[in-house]
Amino acid sequence: MKLGYTDIHGKKIFSSYASKLYALYKLVCTLRNTLQLPARRQELLQENDLLEYLVLQQLEPQVRRQLNSFSYDFLLERITHAADQKAAWNAVQREWTEFSRRVSELQHRKFGNDLYQLELLYWLLEFDFTSFLKVFDSNFVKDQPKQIPRFADAAADLVDQYLLDFYFLVARLRITSRVRLVLNSLINYYNDDVSEEKTASIRESLDYIELLFENELSESTLRSLIQLVRQDPEFDPEASCNTHDYIDEVHSKLSKRFESNRDRVKRELTDSSLKARIEELLTEHSLIGLYGYTRDNEEVFNQLGLSGFLYILPLEVLKTYYQLVFSKGALGSLRRVHEDGYYESSEFQQALGEALRRFTDVSRQLEQFEAQLLNKNGVSVDSIVEMARLNGNSTKNFEVIENYVNQINRQAVKILEYAGNSAEDLHRRIGAVIGDHRASSPRFITNIRVIGGDRNRDILQRIGDSYQGLENLLKIIRSYTVIGEVQVPEQKKEKSA
Repeated sequence: MKLGYTDIHGKKIFSSYASKLYALYKLVCTLRNTLQLPARRQELLQENDLLEYLVLQQLEPQVRRQLNSFSYDFLLERITHAADQKAAWNAVQREWTEFSRRVSELQHRKFGNDLYQLELLYWLLEFDFTSFLKVFDSNFVKDQPKQIPRFADAAADLVDQYLLDFYFLVARLRITSRVRLVLNSLINYYNDDVSEEKTASIRESLDYIELLFENELSESTLRSLIQLVRQDPEFDPEASCNTHDYIDEVHSKLSKRFESNRDRVKRELTDSSLKARIEELLTEHSLIGLYGYTRDNEEVFNQLGLSGFLYILPLEVLKTYYQLVFSKGALGSLRRVHEDGYYESSEFQQALGEALRRFTDVSRQLEQFEAQLLNKNGVSVDSIVEMARLNGNSTKNFEVIENYVNQINRQAVKILEYAGNSAEDLHRRIGAVIGDHRASSPRFITNIRVIGGDRNRDILQRIGDSYQGLENLLKIIRSYTVIGEVQVPEQKKEKSA
């Protein structure tokens, strides 16, 4: 079936390309209906779980099974019952390094190109053949593969863009035996049981499509036709190329999941080890939670392979200690001493006041942190949780969610570091106040024994309790982050020692 084109100079060009394109269209319709892939999307492999499945299927079964040993539950069980936890973590890291190497080796086998060919095949299935064929027959109707177009002459400018789009898609498409194997894995991913009839139909459709692309619809034939339509023998149409590193994407995701599971296990073990110390610090008080920064909200992030909120417990301890213990006990007593004391050194007075101000500022920082999570006018923790629940596996959404969780965790660490440094400074100043009260000749506050009159003993008792409380708080915070030494000039060290 010949088809006439009119080039830019008005010259007639006859080709059977359109009829072969129609034959391809019928094959593609058959293949699409047989495969029955889920809802259409721009790229097949933008579904992270599918991409991960296809990559892992290339590993030996025993290597694939090893991935389960890096799950959160397995690691927690293994490390919890290890006689030497440090040695156990080292063994886990060695095993992960070996597994990671096996995944990376798929790059050398050029499996990434096989995945790219699968993506090109998917684009072919989604190509707009209907609009292309309507250029030759305006009455052509979509999804009627038995309909035969009544081909008529078409001008080059109408055909040219469709030919360029089609060339861009199929110029690099190669239906090799390896691509067929990947397609089989794709079918198994979406279907629990595949009949022999379905398998045979898919194989037959692929055979005919491959035959068309090797002959009448080959890259060279299409390029020549485009050059002929354009009357430009030197024209080189653009073809798609693989700019996506599929193996690295999966490797990166698996690495992040392992690191997240590892961090969660370490957090769990740390939380458990601090239970007695936290009970001692807070006595009979129950923990006060933070808005949004909760175990319930982080669960959906864990399901995506993210670490979630790693500092829930220390922030809850900090908030509870400040609101229910420190502010209702030592805070008033320390302010009384600071305001009513007679100081031998104004520098110590300023240092005590500054240490007290900085530690009380922790409460404001926690409030700002919760306001950031609420964020009524922007991205809130609730909106991110909803995104994770609805479509967290899409590449774009996953990156947004990951960045948000990391940002919130970094902010939590900053609060803990600030609280730790300010608590350490206040702890040191309180130690000097207690030392003055016990000394026969006070060095810093000369009237320390009479401040508050009859309530002096009670004031100093509360200050003494806060000294022990801050020491416990510091030990808890140091379990989660590093607290730097507060820098004090040498001359001040000598005067306040």
